[in-house]
Amino acid sequence: MFDFAMQGVRPDELEGAIKVRIQPSQVVWPGIFLNVNDEFLMPSAEERTDAAEMLDGLWPEAEGRALEIRSKLLERLVP
Repeated sequence: MFDFAMQGVRPDELEGAIKVRIQPSQVVWPGIFLNVNDEFLMPSAEERTDAAEMLDGLWPEAEGRALEIRSKLLERLVP
C-alpha cells in the first residue's frame, strides 16, 4: 500500500470536509499512519468570531469523529 485518501462531507452546517489519509508508517514496521483532517472554512468577516474560541467549541466533536473513524477502520483491518 502506498497511500489511500478519502474525503467526506461535514455532518454540520460549516463549509469544509472530513479528510482521511492512510499510509504505511515511517516509524513502526509493520504499521500504518492514519490522519483525520476535520477541515472547516472560517465564516465571512461579518460572521467571524475568534478562531481560538471557534476551535475550542468544535474540538470535542472533531476529536470524537476522529476516534470513531479510527475505530471503524481498525475493526475492518484487524479480524
